Amino acid sequence: MEERAIVVLRDEGDLYEQEALRDMGYEVDLFVPRKMAIRSEVTGVVVVPEPCGKENDEALNWALEHFPNAQFLDETLAPLGEASITVEVRKVGFHHWKEAPAEVAYLRASHRHVFVVRFSIEDLSHNDRDQEFHLVQKWVTEEFDAILVHAELLGMSCEMMAQKLCILGRVKYKSSIICEVSEDDENSAMVRL
Repeated sequence: MEERAIVVLRDEGDLYEQEALRDMGYEVDLFVPRKMAIRSEVTGVVVVPEPCGKENDEALNWALEHFPNAQFLDETLAPLGEASITVEVRKVGFHHWKEAPAEVAYLRASHRHVFVVRFSIEDLSHNDRDQEFHLVQKWVTEEFDAILVHAELLGMSCEMMAQKLCILGRVKYKSSIICEVSEDDENSAMVRL
């Protein structure tokens, strides 16, 4: 049986749900405005607008009654899933590893890399730029610049740099953070916090 979906639009501009559902293999049955005038028997996914008033509460109650087998997604999380963002920063820097084994003793001396930082904020509260890319990227750049100073002076591994940035990000954004730091976009360390 072909899966069908009904999508409730928050406003006329929310057409991205239609394409996303089709990409996931659902047939989109119908789009309705905020007042939700549903007339067909549909099963599948129901995306309801964020609960911001009596009108939406009535729409949700009606949908629950008429589509008991449907899966309901709350649009306050994200369109069809949980939102997260990732920013990337590239910085030339130096570091060293004091405890490098004899086979790679050259890593004990300060050496240059193009460090690539991928910084992700998970569990966003909504899908309309809860955290703005450019502002997050600016913050990551500033914090990683300071980390690189320590990496060159004191010696830090990619794991240590990623961990430091993860902790700072968790404190600032109060969300789950994933940070990956790579050397020359070749080998990398990842920390989740």
